[in-house]
Amino acid sequence: MPHNHDAKMEDALREHLLPGEDLRGYVLGIEQPNVWLHLFLLGPVAGAIATRSYYMGLTNRRVLFASLSRLTAKPTGETTEILLGRIISMEYKKGRLNGSLKICYGEDFKRRFMISRRELQNAKRLVDIYELLPKPTLNEQEMEMARAAETAHREEINSRMGLAFIVLLLLVFFMLALTFGGRPY
Repeated sequence: MPHNHDAKMEDALREHLLPGEDLRGYVLGIEQPNVWLHLFLLGPVAGAIATRSYYMGLTNRRVLFASLSRLTAKPTGETTEILLGRIISMEYKKGRLNGSLKICYGEDFKRRFMISRRELQNAKRLVDIYELLPKPTLNEQEMEMARAAETAHREEINSRMGLAFIVLLLLVFFMLALTFGGRPY
């Protein structure tokens, strides 16, 4: 019997299914910037700005990502997708404390997600189901739409990183002002 959390995830993803689409598996994942960038260059506050949580659903046509709010952890209504025909590989790894899910697609795109211990079974099931699904070939129009979606996703990541960098600069400026200028007014 699925947990209440699983039912919420499944309901949130089903809202975005297209006619004839079937939800095969789902998992909660956290997409973070590169660990070294996160720890050493951005810092924890700016790194948190660049981090996003998603409900990920695997259907017979695509992988669907439903974005979650940072404050409430509820779906925001924003979705992105990767068509199955664009996916090169989907890998799951179990670590000591948590797991990871990596999706390689398009020419050089990768999305990595941290998977909590509670979600490890869902992530493994998602990858197992993906490997059993037939991989459709895409027509030229679908390829162009997929390329546009990949470009939009890359631009969104760049804007998140830019925002995180601006926050970092403001924090550094504030610290310098406190250190050398007395009280900031």
